[in-house]
Amino acid sequence: MFEARGIPFVLLDITCLILGGLPLAAFNLGKVVPYQRGFFCTDDSLRYPFHSSTVTSTVLYTVGLTLPISCMVIAVGTFLFGAAMSQSLTDIAKYSIGRLRPHFLDVCRPDWNLINCSAGTYIETFTCQGDAKMVNEGRLSFYSGHSSFSMYCMLFLA
Repeated sequence: MFEARGIPFVLLDITCLILGGLPLAAFNLGKVVPYQRGFFCTDDSLRYPFHSSTVTSTVLYTVGLTLPISCMVIAVGTFLFGAAMSQSLTDIAKYSIGRLRPHFLDVCRPDWNLINCSAGTYIETFTCQGDAKMVNEGRLSFYSGHSSFSMYCMLFLA
């Protein structure tokens, strides 16, 4: 699952996450006190009465985390639904068209002794001696599943 270069990057991500969380832990869980600053007696900007927060931290964090996560879930759901529809339509087309892949004769291995291959003859009746799964896969050339899926992914991102 992990490439050889992937594990160091995972460790780097974990290290960055820990380093990013250290100030949060130090200031909120520890006994760190703010810098002690003085003031001017004539500073009117410091003379307002105390009011508790209009929006509590619980509401802030709940809404602040729930909205982006729900948007991501909706986006992922939309992507997966579209990907499933794209692949379904691709498969319907592939099975309906039945275009032969370039390697079809290699996987089919027809009995050439039973086939009349005179010039310009279109062969409709033949028996494949190859693996049935490979032969069926060899009949699914058009249109390209890789192309249709790649196109869907890029259009989704656009």
